[in-house]
Amino acid sequence: MSEGTIIIEAMYKQLINAWNDRNASGMAELFHPLGELIGFDGSLAVGTQGISDHLTPIFRDHPTPPYI
Repeated sequence: MSEGTIIIEAMYKQLINAWNDRNASGMAELFHPLGELIGFDGSLAVGTQGISDHLTPIFRDHPTPPYI
């Protein structure tokens, strides 16, 4: 397995763990500062702060199911 594959798999696991922990800032910090997140409804969040701001009310107000 290449070093790049190992890094990508580790980041993927961090992303899934942040989702399952309902950790908006932890999940957002895994994105590039100019990264984008597209929600299930097509909404767009841009940048680390924008992604965190988008996820915070979702985790606060909705019982998000875990990824396994």
